[in-house]
Amino acid sequence: MGNKLILGDVDNISKIQLIKIKLALMIDNLAALYPQCKIQCAFDTELFIEADKSQLEQVLINLFKNSLEAMSDVDEKVIEVSSKEEGNWQHIFIRGFGSGIANLDNVFVPFYTTKPQGSGIGLALCRQILFNHNGSIKLANYSRYHQNTEQVCHQESQGVEVVLSLPYMGR
Repeated sequence: MGNKLILGDVDNISKIQLIKIKLALMIDNLAALYPQCKIQCAFDTELFIEADKSQLEQVLINLFKNSLEAMSDVDEKVIEVSSKEEGNWQHIFIRGFGSGIANLDNVFVPFYTTKPQGSGIGLALCRQILFNHNGSIKLANYSRYHQNTEQVCHQESQGVEVVLSLPYMGR
């Protein structure tokens, strides 16, 4: 499913059919593709996004797949998804707790990959899809410390945060 759009519909990527999509429902449906990972949503379950359904699914599939691959050495695989309205924008935050990205400067360069089985097309395609929706995509490495007050234990979380920004359509 993930490569079907990449291989079969490249010519149609600029032809978008905007519809109102319930984001929580879309993510729940896609989570079924990744039973080995827990996808946690922390946003209004009534949040709607205006987008081309198949193209937004392609973006999320690619980002979830990348997150999961980066967590190959992690026992408990978790992806967090949250959202924030800001002015005329709806930001969707996707956080994976994997190894991070070694070279952020090249993530959107077509055919650039660090994966043995990678094609280097996924993130470039995601960026083009968001551009066609008058939106954007940003990636950043992050780390944060959690303090457990009961045990006075410090635990570090690290990984990648992806921010998808789409025009806000209101309620």
